[in-house]
Amino acid sequence: MVETPVEFGPVIFPPNDQRTLPIVLKTPIFNPSIGEYPKYATRRLIEIRGPELVNNKLIHQQYGVRAVRGGFLHHNHFETIRKKVNPWITKNSFAIWRVDPPWLPRTKVPQGMKLGGGKRSIHHYVTPVRAGRIIIEYGGYVTIDEALRILKNVAISLPFPAEMVTQEDLVEEEKTKKYIEENNRNLYTWEFLMKWNMQNCSRWLSQYDYIWGGKYR
Repeated sequence: MVETPVEFGPVIFPPNDQRTLPIVLKTPIFNPSIGEYPKYATRRLIEIRGPELVNNKLIHQQYGVRAVRGGFLHHNHFETIRKKVNPWITKNSFAIWRVDPPWLPRTKVPQGMKLGGGKRSIHHYVTPVRAGRIIIEYGGYVTIDEALRILKNVAISLPFPAEMVTQEDLVEEEKTKKYIEENNRNLYTWEFLMKWNMQNCSRWLSQYDYIWGGKYR
């Protein structure tokens, strides 16, 4: 039985010829000569609330891993992803990061020490990720089965729900969303219920439900 050869569309490799995922620094680099020093910060949970509005598309239009819900990435998560992806990279494939290195500081009380006494020193840094954010991209002259074998393991290793997506998936989602908005005949939409406070629903709603239409928390 003769197998049909796989035809690939136009493949765009990274311009810097970097095929594998580079090592991510644990801490940001500060330059004291220009007044840069490590500073404390609050938990800033707003950084993981709501949808991602910028980095939610595939630059190379092939395959990627997308966050389903928001969360924080630690340095060990970056290392886990890198060790799961880089061994499979060949001269005909590539992978790139789509998230920033850890930059949000986190403090920690040492084990066995009493609580209180003010803010503790910075223990590590994390990267906040919103729902819909592309974590990594994978592409090249590879089939969807090869991408699924790699990216599925990456998705299940993240601290929040994630999924593998293709360019065709993103296009189909946009078409489905547009079709529903144009052909919906149900007048009782989420916006309609919140606007008229039906069944006193505002009692159980937060400000984020009004901002994002109940889709994100």
